[in-house]
Amino acid sequence: TLTPFVVKVTDTYGNPVGSYSVSWQIIEPGYGAILPATLTTTNSNGTTSTILTLGTKTGTYTVIAKVNELTATFTATATYGTPTYLACISGDSQKATVTTTLTPYVVKVTDTYGNSVVGHPVHWQIIESPSTATLSTATTTTGTDGTTLSILTLGTESGSYVVIASGPMDVSPLAQATFTATAAYGTPTYLACISGDSQKATVTTTLTPYVVKVTDTYGNSVVGHPVHWQ
Repeated sequence: TLTPFVVKVTDTYGNPVGSYSVSWQIIEPGYGAILPATLTTTNSNGTTSTILTLGTKTGTYTVIAKVNELTATFTATATYGTPTYLACISGDSQKATVTTTLTPYVVKVTDTYGNSVVGHPVHWQIIESPSTATLSTATTTTGTDGTTLSILTLGTESGSYVVIASGPMDVSPLAQATFTATAAYGTPTYLACISGDSQKATVTTTLTPYVVKVTDTYGNSVVGHPVHWQ
């Protein structure tokens, strides 16, 4: 609730006009209210007032006082409230080959009413990784739309990677977003003998299996790759 908006009605010579009706109209972005009423009456000093309670949306609120064809305009600016929520916007559940730089992980910080919070720090942390992975930055700051981002580059091992974005201590427990990514093996590169080589047995004996393994450059197992035997 703001301090009162006060107008004064006078005649051509500047004399106050009492007992005169003034109508009030609010033009606002989100459920504001004016009290005590949309119609007030001037006192003996020619003044009357109303009070604006800002709504739940940020932006510029405009209140117009009107007497016949005469108007007076008041404005007020509503800013966002306490940072409350941190939500995942995009980038979750990506799948790519090892060492790939993924598309950005994007989060948004808002207040209780969903208004974007500007200039708020967000901390990024890799909490699960089968091998070394890197984030483009560990701490970022929200922009004018309340969003910020960090970029994950997968490590050299296939498997599941988990990144958490969180706000500082003044943000509610709801202000945490979790991103996951799955790293698949890269281009098949090596085929190695695992077991079965150099066996000796009598004629017509069925030997123990010859076992080979296909891996990528980093030693990750390659699944479903054809192997030809001759």
